[in-house]
Amino acid sequence: MVLLAVAAVLTVPAAPARAASPSCRSDREARQPVVLVHGYNSGPDTWSASTRATIAHAGTGTCVAVFDYASFSTRWVTDPHIGPALAGEIETLARASRSGGGTGRVIVLAHSMGGLAARCAAAPSCNGGRHDVAGEIRELISFGTPNLGSALRGSKAADRVGGVGGSLLSATCYATLTAFVGPVKPICAEVRAFLTSSATKAFTPGSDQLRVLPSLPAQIPVYAVAGKLEEVSSFFGHNEVDLGDIGDVVVDEGSATAARHEVGGLGGSRIVDCGRVDVSMVLHGLRCWHSSETNDASFLSAAVAQIAKAERLDVTSPLATYTVYDYSPSGDQVPYKVKTWVRAPETRNCTSVAFGASIVRYLRTHHCFGVGRLLATTVIDHRPVGIAQAEVGFTDPPGTPTDEDPPAYGYAGGFCTAATKAAGAGGITSLISVGYTFPGSGSAIPASHTVAAAAQDDGCYTWDLWYLDGPTKPKDPVLTAWATNTFLQVH
Repeated sequence: MVLLAVAAVLTVPAAPARAASPSCRSDREARQPVVLVHGYNSGPDTWSASTRATIAHAGTGTCVAVFDYASFSTRWVTDPHIGPALAGEIETLARASRSGGGTGRVIVLAHSMGGLAARCAAAPSCNGGRHDVAGEIRELISFGTPNLGSALRGSKAADRVGGVGGSLLSATCYATLTAFVGPVKPICAEVRAFLTSSATKAFTPGSDQLRVLPSLPAQIPVYAVAGKLEEVSSFFGHNEVDLGDIGDVVVDEGSATAARHEVGGLGGSRIVDCGRVDVSMVLHGLRCWHSSETNDASFLSAAVAQIAKAERLDVTSPLATYTVYDYSPSGDQVPYKVKTWVRAPETRNCTSVAFGASIVRYLRTHHCFGVGRLLATTVIDHRPVGIAQAEVGFTDPPGTPTDEDPPAYGYAGGFCTAATKAAGAGGITSLISVGYTFPGSGSAIPASHTVAAAAQDDGCYTWDLWYLDGPTKPKDPVLTAWATNTFLQVH
C-alpha cells in the first residue's frame, strides 16, 4: 500500500556528522561549491557517499559541502538554525570560492523542505538581514520540494492517496500496532506524526507559512526535478485499475516544479518517471519516490548536467597560471606563460571520450587505463593560442614478465602515431566539443587547426592548437614545435 511506503519516505535517521566538506573551504581549485541541503525530519546521511562523489565530479572545479540541520529538521524553515544558518553557510562557501579564484557563487542542491530553506536563506527578511546572499547563489536545484505544499497535507493527489489507501493504512497499522512488532510499526507511527504534527502544518497547501515565505529573487535560476508515480489497484497483481498520477507520493509534480525559473541558460524543470505502484502490493514496483530522490540515478543525472552547464557558462578566470620553457634543440630556454582554464577529472573509460573508428579500436585493444583532458592558452610569437590537451595512459597486459620492455611504452607511441595520422578524423574528444569554453575560445575548435602528439613512457600527449586571433595552418610548424618542446609542463 502506498501510504505504508510514505513513512519511510518522510524519515531518514539523522546522522551525527556535521559541517561542510573541508575541500570547499581549503582547496584552491574548488571554484564551484555545491551545498547539499536535506529535508524535513532528515539528516546529512540522506546524501550517500556515492551521491556526494557523483556531484563532486559534475564539474572540473566542483566541491561538495553538506548543510546539516538534522537536530532542528522538524521545525519550519524560518527557524534560525535552518534558513538563516544556511545563509551563513552559503556566505562562507562563496568566500572560499572567491579566494580560490572561483566565481564566488554557490549552487544549492536541495531535497524536499531544503528547497524552501533556500528561499529563506536568500531573503534578507528571512535570513537575519544578510543582503548579499542572493547574489552568492548561482542556482537552486530542487528535488521534490513542496513549493505549494505536500500531497499528504491536502491536494487532489492527497485525496486520491487518502481515498484509496486510507482505509488500508488504518487497518494495516491497527493490526501492526496491536498484533505484532516489525518494521511496519514505526513506519505507521511516523505517518501518523507527519499527518498530525504541528511542525508539518506549514506543508498544507495554502498555509500561512507557505504564503509568506519569500520567493527566490528573479536573478536566481531554479531547476526543479519532480518524481511521477502512477498508482494502480489490483487483486494481487491481477485486474489492474489505473488510479492516476500521485507525484512522488509526498509531493506532486505541480508543487515540485512550481518554482522553476530559467535565467541565462540555466534552470527549468524535469519530471522523472518513477513507474507504477500497486496499492495492493505495498512496497512493490517503486523505481523512485520521495525518499530515494537524493540518491536516484535519474535525479542525480539531471543535477549533474545542470552543475556542469553552470561551470561551462562561468569560466571567466583560469584555474592556474604558470611558466613553461621551450627547450628547443638550439639550447634556448624561452619562457611562456600558460593559463589552464578547465581540467577534467581522469576517466578510466577511454573509449567514452574518443572518436573515430580507428582510434576507438586502438584504445579497446591496447590496454588504455585512463584519459585526462584540459584547456589552456598561451601567447606564441605575440599571438594568442588555444590548447586542448589530452593525456592518454596505457598499462601492460596482465602477466607481462618484469624483465621485458614494458608493452605499454609501445602502446603509447603507437597511439601518438595513430592520433597524428587521424588528425581531425579521430582522436580524444576535446572539452570544447562537450561545451566547455574559455574567454575567446568560441564554442568549437576551428576546422583548420594543428594536431600534434608526443609519447613519454606509458603515456601519449595529444594537442589541438589554434590561433585565437586568426586562421591556423593544419600543420603549423611553430605550434607543433612549441607543443613537442614544452610537453610534460602544461598541466
